[in-house]
Amino acid sequence: MPEFLLERGRPQEALAASQELVKCRWAMGRFAGHSLAGRALLALDRIEDARSELALAEQEMEHLPAQVIKSLQDTVMLRAEIMLREKNWDKGNVLMQQVEEQVVAVPGPDAWSGPSCSLIPLPGSHEISATGPSGVHCAEDDPA
Repeated sequence: MPEFLLERGRPQEALAASQELVKCRWAMGRFAGHSLAGRALLALDRIEDARSELALAEQEMEHLPAQVIKSLQDTVMLRAEIMLREKNWDKGNVLMQQVEEQVVAVPGPDAWSGPSCSLIPLPGSHEISATGPSGVHCAEDDPA
């Protein structure tokens, strides 16, 4: 639910929904809650609070099996987004590229859709955007 709300530009509601996940009795739920709370806080321009949620998500990762951790890119993506917000373009873009490579490398539906959509720098900017192989923005990234 928090991700759905974030994708629709409703970060305050996403933050509230992610706080429910943080109360979960399982580490995976708490991990997801903290990761999504961090994304919501970034959308609200609360970078320090997002950084705190990142640290909490990383703590929850310590309770997850190593095989599960390998497939999780939430904290790497959140760290990259924080770096980009702080105008640390080089490190942020490198992390985003790593996320893309990791997602494409994982077998399953995400890997199948991965090649149809990739992260590229926007011309004249330090921001990145998701586009398809033809350079056309992916439909799922358009707010329409």
